[in-house]
Amino acid sequence: MSPAKQKLQLIDNNLNPSFTGKVDLQNDIYAYIDESGDDGFDFTKTGVSKWFNISALVTLPTTAQNMISEIERYNKNRGSKRLINKMSSKELNHVQKKGVFLSLQKFHFITIHLYCGCFFGHENQ
Repeated sequence: MSPAKQKLQLIDNNLNPSFTGKVDLQNDIYAYIDESGDDGFDFTKTGVSKWFNISALVTLPTTAQNMISEIERYNKNRGSKRLINKMSSKELNHVQKKGVFLSLQKFHFITIHLYCGCFFGHENQ
């Protein structure tokens, strides 16, 4: 079994009420959700960003498997031995980030973004 399929088998929750415990490759969708910003912001302090971003990448299970394999291939080619679930984009420079994103553009997925602004403590801005 491929490493990508093994990773997908680790998923044990699903919003689908008829979820049988197995990935339904025809009907399920995956959403990989992450935040950008600091959930420990103290908005009462001066100079603290007033923005917080939540993004999701939504795709089909088979596409998710292929995207995981592509990222693992990219990592291997750049000499990294880190597992995909232990990676952070902070570790990549701009050229490397661009390389990852360019390698993923061939896949079908959508992204959803929610930008939250907190104006408490920023009355003069």
